[in-house]
Amino acid sequence: MRSIGLNADECRKALESYAAEIEELMELVDGADSMSHAQIEEARNQLKNLKECLGRDHKLRDTRRGREQMTQVEASIFAPAVHQALVDLHISAGSRPSGQWFSELYGIQITIKHALGQLEGWQE
Repeated sequence: MRSIGLNADECRKALESYAAEIEELMELVDGADSMSHAQIEEARNQLKNLKECLGRDHKLRDTRRGREQMTQVEASIFAPAVHQALVDLHISAGSRPSGQWFSELYGIQITIKHALGQLEGWQE
């Protein structure tokens, strides 16, 4: 869980971390039909962790106190990206990895990368 009050560089690092986690999970589930039992369990654990992290980051900022403490860049770019990624990630961590996993992960990867692109021009 990240603290509230992130500057642009901290937002960038947090989003890059999410992007790397998503990319790693996408690589793991690409070709889901031929995954071993160990790979399936690893993918499930990674998805569960990703959903928990997104949920904690969102919940921390989705309170009156959280909204008051966020920086402008955090409120404008980071929080909306985390919220959208969380909302768009419908797959259950208990389900078997499939093409649906890859598709949803790809969708949230686009959301995170879009937010990173928005940060490129951010002036504090």
